[in-house]
Amino acid sequence: MEDHLRDPDCLVQAMAVAGCSKSALTYKFANELGTSPSRYLWRLRTEKGLELLTDTGLSVAEIADRCGFQSPFHFSRCVRLMQGLPPREIRRRAWAKEPVCEPCMPSRANALYP
Repeated sequence: MEDHLRDPDCLVQAMAVAGCSKSALTYKFANELGTSPSRYLWRLRTEKGLELLTDTGLSVAEIADRCGFQSPFHFSRCVRLMQGLPPREIRRRAWAKEPVCEPCMPSRANALYP
């Protein structure tokens, strides 16, 4: 999944690679990782976006596109849910070598994501 974050059908590809149905994949994820495939993908995309946000000068729109988000707004919303700050503030703090807040607890981030 990490190599195909940009693909809109990333979860379908994961099912094909795993050779199982959506319900079987969901069951495996719940047992192994304690989350659903879609929430896992959301977290991967958001974490990759945060990495690009702090390590590159790419625009929020370009980062959103590279990480497979539907729009820059969607990426910004996910960043706020995970970090409690908008992307611009996270970038500003990272580049100024100021502390960036710790991510929300995984259960909180999972509960907030629809």
